[in-house]
Amino acid sequence: SSSLVAAKRKKLSAMQILFYSTKHSFEIICFALVSVCMILLNKAVVLYFPCVTQLLIFQSIFTVLAILVFQNNVLSQENHFRKIVGWFPLACLFYFNLFSSLQSMLYISVETFSVLRCLQPCTSLPLDFLLFQKVPNVYATFFLAIIFVGTLMYYLNDLQFDMDGYTWALLHNISMSLYLASVKLHSDKYQLSSTVMSFYNNILAIP
Repeated sequence: SSSLVAAKRKKLSAMQILFYSTKHSFEIICFALVSVCMILLNKAVVLYFPCVTQLLIFQSIFTVLAILVFQNNVLSQENHFRKIVGWFPLACLFYFNLFSSLQSMLYISVETFSVLRCLQPCTSLPLDFLLFQKVPNVYATFFLAIIFVGTLMYYLNDLQFDMDGYTWALLHNISMSLYLASVKLHSDKYQLSSTVMSFYNNILAIP
């Protein structure tokens, strides 16, 4: 009967929603874990080798080689030179984003950097409004306000406050917001996959 078919469709739709919700939640958790591991690794490296520029060069070379080995079809892209030239300003933002994060870790702890990094959505808010006329809903504004207040309380009670570290961390947030907004603006123009974007960012960072 038609009512039974409709019921099955609703059940399947609910199962699909549950599947995708679980999948996205797992991806978010994995991203958070990888992000924390990267921060800890970067902090450990800068403690023993506090030469940020050289670290970024080694990291870029390693990333380019890894992409060429595991994703060698990246070289099959058309109009490589035109796309690389157009992507150069975004690669500069990407490089400065990495540079500022490593610089901040020379002065502040992993905990402080992680707290300050949570402010990045707050710096993206005005850019999204100016460039995309995107206004956050009430719930998003409420949770961003909680993040801001929590970060402010951490700052007021930070016994190891370091102006240089805080400045670099805030510059890291600003450059990340500018980079993400620029990627949104140019995504239709260049139509690059995440792998190709990573390849361009790192190969342009080497010089």
